[in-house]
This record gives sequence, structure tokens and C-alpha cells, in this order.
Amino acid sequence: MAEVDDVRPLGSSLERSYEVYVRGRLMFRVGQIVYVAFSLDESVMGFAFPKEERADFVASDPRKFQLPSASDMRFNW
Repeated sequence: MAEVDDVRPLGSSLERSYEVYVRGRLMFRVGQIVYVAFSLDESVMGFAFPKEERADFVASDPRKFQLPSASDMRFNW
């Protein structure tokens, strides 16, 4: 399972990528686009994935993957 300490070096090494804290949650962005976000307790990691492929991705391993919240389903990634 990925942890913040595993993701931070990778996210920091990407061109134009930076980390921010929003309402206490660690997020990695390129510009205004968030591509990885952690829950407050850092037990859940959300990441960008094409909207049209989400259902298949979740179906591939439903114990590990889940759909984003209803408010986040509107985003294309």
C-alpha cells in the first residue's frame, strides 16, 4: 500500500508538480489540477483517472479501489 512517504519523492520530482495542504489534506498538483490527494488520516489515497474508465478500474479490484465521492465524479480526471 502506498504511503505519503512513498509518494512524496515521486510527486516532488515531476516537472511543474508541487505539494499543497488544503484543509489539512496533502495534495499534489500541476497548476490547479490535483492528481493525488490523501485523506486527513493518510489512510486513503485518491488519484486522477479518466472518468470513462473508472468503473472498469474499480471492478478490477473492488477491495482496493473505490469510486470518488459524488461531488468529485464531475471531474474528467
